[in-house]
Parts: sequence; C-alpha cells; structure tokens
Amino acid sequence: MEVKSSYVTVKDKYKTFIDLDSQKRYITLSGNYALKPNLNKVEILDFINKINTEVALVKAYYKEANNSINYIAYLWIEKGFTEATLIKTLQSYNLALDLVLQKDPNLKFLK
Repeated sequence: MEVKSSYVTVKDKYKTFIDLDSQKRYITLSGNYALKPNLNKVEILDFINKINTEVALVKAYYKEANNSINYIAYLWIEKGFTEATLIKTLQSYNLALDLVLQKDPNLKFLK
C-alpha cells in the first residue's frame, strides 16, 4: 500500500487507486490499464461499450491521450461505512476486472 496526500494505492490483485471525494460523500476505486497500440478507435469504443453493458460493477472510460482504459467504482459513505465494507468493495472491484479480462480472451485489446 502507498499513501499519498490525495489518494491511497493498493496492490491486491490489481493496482487500485482509492480516493475520497472532496465532499466526503463517496470513495472511488479506480485503475488505468494500457491498451495495445495500433487499434482503431471504433474497435476500442465498441469494446468499452461491451464492458459497460456486460460488467455491472465498474464503469469503463477510454483515455485517448495515453491509449488506456480507466475503470472506476464507487462506495457511497455519506451515512458511514466499515472496514469490512471497504474490503468487500475492493474484492468486488477485483472481480469486475476479472470479468473484463474474460471479455478479451485473446488479449486483442488489453496488454
């Protein structure tokens, strides 16, 4: 685990950034994963749409500037949370990334 002033990085199954929003309403879990070079944008967006349609636990975004996919999940904490809830959310996030990998079985997109 790495602790910075604005986020925490956890290396469990995947490298995950954990941030608290400025109004302390939710915690975000996110990660940025490189795509293979030389893919066309339409193919990438189709893949991201497939992820967002078939994997309910995370939201995927394409970052064209660095040719990567950003995955994000939220844990709402306005009324409080426990350590166990945060751990379960991280486990669910990891499960979602496992499911994403299953959407690219031949590693056409993901490095």
